[in-house]
Amino acid sequence: MRRLVSAAIAGLVLAAGITQPAMAGPDTGKTIMYNAHVDSPKVYWQGNNFTLNSDAGGQSTPIENTVNWLGRGYSITGSQLYSMDAPENGDLSFIGAEPGDMLYAAPAVNGRNNGPIWAGFGADTNIPIEKFRDNKFDLEIVGFNGPGRMEMLTYYEGYPIRRFLSSHDPHLRQTWVDPGNHTHNQTLFTKPGRYEVVFRATARDHQNRVVASAPQTLVWQVGGPNPESETLTDVVAAYNASPETGTGEFAPKFTVEPNQDVKADGDERLTSLTFSTGNAADTGTVVFYTDGFYLGEVPLQAGVARWNELLGSQDLSLQAVFVPAKGAPSPRWITAPVEISRSIRSGSTTELGQFPQQIVRDPAPAFSTAEYVPSSPVVNFEFSASEDSAELSVLPEDKNLWFKVVGGAYEPGSAYPTCDIEFVSTPTHRKWSSGDWWDCVGDNMEVRLNLITPTTVSLSGGKAVFPLNETRPKPIKLGETPGDSQESDQPAPPPSDPTETPDPSKPSDQPDPSEPTDPNPPVENPDNPGENSSGSLVNDAVTISRGHVDIGPAVVDDKVSVVVNDDSREHARTSVARTPDSVTLQLLKNSKVKRSPKAFSDPVFDFMGPQGTELFVSPMQQKNGIVWPGFSSEHIDRASFPNGVKFEIAQKTAPAGGSWWLFTHDSFNGLDLIASTQKPGQIDAPEPLHKHVYWAFTKPGMYVLTVSVSGTDADGNEFRSSADIRFKVGDEDEAGSPGSEGNPDAPAVPGDSGAGEGSTQPGGAGEAPRGTPGSSKPHGAIEPARPGSEGTASNGVLPPHNPAQGGANGFGSGSYSSATVSRGGGAAVASSGLQALSSLPAAEGLQSDAASNAETTETAETAGSASPLDSDASDGLAQPMFGASPISTGDQGSQISIPLIIIVASSIVALAAAVVLLRRKFAKA
Repeated sequence: MRRLVSAAIAGLVLAAGITQPAMAGPDTGKTIMYNAHVDSPKVYWQGNNFTLNSDAGGQSTPIENTVNWLGRGYSITGSQLYSMDAPENGDLSFIGAEPGDMLYAAPAVNGRNNGPIWAGFGADTNIPIEKFRDNKFDLEIVGFNGPGRMEMLTYYEGYPIRRFLSSHDPHLRQTWVDPGNHTHNQTLFTKPGRYEVVFRATARDHQNRVVASAPQTLVWQVGGPNPESETLTDVVAAYNASPETGTGEFAPKFTVEPNQDVKADGDERLTSLTFSTGNAADTGTVVFYTDGFYLGEVPLQAGVARWNELLGSQDLSLQAVFVPAKGAPSPRWITAPVEISRSIRSGSTTELGQFPQQIVRDPAPAFSTAEYVPSSPVVNFEFSASEDSAELSVLPEDKNLWFKVVGGAYEPGSAYPTCDIEFVSTPTHRKWSSGDWWDCVGDNMEVRLNLITPTTVSLSGGKAVFPLNETRPKPIKLGETPGDSQESDQPAPPPSDPTETPDPSKPSDQPDPSEPTDPNPPVENPDNPGENSSGSLVNDAVTISRGHVDIGPAVVDDKVSVVVNDDSREHARTSVARTPDSVTLQLLKNSKVKRSPKAFSDPVFDFMGPQGTELFVSPMQQKNGIVWPGFSSEHIDRASFPNGVKFEIAQKTAPAGGSWWLFTHDSFNGLDLIASTQKPGQIDAPEPLHKHVYWAFTKPGMYVLTVSVSGTDADGNEFRSSADIRFKVGDEDEAGSPGSEGNPDAPAVPGDSGAGEGSTQPGGAGEAPRGTPGSSKPHGAIEPARPGSEGTASNGVLPPHNPAQGGANGFGSGSYSSATVSRGGGAAVASSGLQALSSLPAAEGLQSDAASNAETTETAETAGSASPLDSDASDGLAQPMFGASPISTGDQGSQISIPLIIIVASSIVALAAAVVLLRRKFAKA
């Protein structure tokens, strides 16, 4: 009788025509990112607003058309790179993890073939920050849906954590990104399954109006098989189309137990999910779910489907949905849940269950984009410093206020800090500390700080300057430096003659704190370089002392040449391809590092000299105010150079007694000493490569290194090109000129702890050869096509993908019997659509400065109002419903009420039908 009623209800719901969209559609045809170096999201500027893309292997694709797959990956030594344990000291308690808990972790370092995925986020160079308040913009999370939590951070045991973005911490849902820079960080998840993360980019213009991109959703598939291997385009449709009864023996069983098949590092951490039909003649597909969220599909052969998965340590409900192949003797089946926990790690069931429903045991706090008006603009400071440590507290009188703090300890006349300070001051974290303060003492030194408020805060930032020995610095007021200040934030018009490029080696007249601004007026890249160019290369002499730079091959005048691709924004507001002869890379005093317990402490670095040796270092991870050169082969056409290239690095000249080393190092792959004063070296790049390294020098002076690239093109023709790369190292003109700062990662050098505890500023990590995102292998391009350009690559079309992220409204029921002959399967189920994340904000494009005041976004809040982080998710300005066109508040009721009325009416009809069936049954009896 139960089966008849359930089937009747399910059938009537389907007949009523109110089913949600099919559950496989959201990811069908998307590009699957894995075994690749991925910048996602990467912020671009298009059509007077921001847009977000995923960049990998020379392709740039809107994030909503991609999926980041975090599967299994390994280092070059075979160590697993896809999981980690929460430390015993509680460092990761903010993610809801207990000491020893297993977490999924996309690594901050590249593994073998860039596996499993090497992901970070970043921004294109060509973003007009000079048009924004405080010359900055934010990347924000405005929606989230998944079985667990997500955190983007860098964490190395024994060193400070740097948190960038968090699904569950309302004060860490926005981060600051600099044009031309990118990060590589760990992305942690507490449970496997399918996650949706909704991003947008925001800024304030000089009239304090909000500029915001439309929300875009990035999918992370955490665990499970490669999504490209899927064959079901719609799980619900395939399940409903398969037979409900079988023709042979059928004894279904779903078993969850520790994995016994240990072949690779990390396999001992896995759990085996096994579904069997009890009939060796069966074939078909089994789809596994974790807490009702899609995990992946596995083929069933000889009556058995098995998948080994890292389940984490938290409570989890596991189910399997069986779709038999055509002609298979067994019927369709949905298993009852098997529950696991920290103490219970195995179980099994032979019961029939309902179609998986999403269970969010740890929901994220409400999202809000409402403007926040501080009750007080006053910010107080407490500071202390000794010969080897420093501590800073930044204490706003408004306890709900949050902002970024960046700056450091400066010598007189210097534009860059000798020691960095950087963290985010939030209601739960107001203190920064460092144990690496060895070169930051002296009566003449001063602390300079720049406080940068997020877009959602109505006030612009503020600046503080005080002596190093000041323990109670004078308070400041946010907003006293207007956000539309043209003196400090608005770059001057570019010189008419490209040769008038400002000399970055000259000290600034008014040094300013390290900040993501562009006070040194950049020179626009001339459209027609004329005699100052070679082909498409700019030939103007420049010295680059900070920011991102790549060295690698490009086709110039129909031949392969070594070029320097300049993303630093020190001399232009866009990326510029330069001739190597025109470029000098400068390492100033702020790049000095001393071998100590805090930096390069491992004995593997003894080749650099004893403890106490001072070095000038450009780190593998980007650091404030230091030039960050790497190697890239992404600017040549993959189709024309299918075998890639080889880089060779050798010394040409060096100062007397000076030594240098080029190497990589991380805790997974160890030390790779690539080249040095003593020996030349090479980097093989059979696939598109983007690799950052440590450059270390012992003495001031000019070092000239010869970089060669060689290979064979698609026609079998050999090529080789060489160029000299100049490094100016040391104290000469080391004050430099201030400019847009890079975002530091942690640690900048092995053991570098000069960062705030829990610091949240993104850091640019080193990069290595790019893989290709699955079967959608990009063919490469001279440069990843920007959004909207004619060169934008088409999206890869993949095998039908079915995440089935929503639960089903219908019931999967049927009579149960211990018999194994012709057993019945589950009834048809209704599909369920996307679970609403929340109301999301509308896009707000950049307006003309001449726009009327009536166009300025106003806030409904008053000073001292409750924090927007405590407000309802519907707060904010012009927030449309997710997945729909913007609608007015008055329209929302009608938009929602009609479906509800239909659902209620259909339920009444279904119940009436059930009553009729009951009466007929008893009448016959």
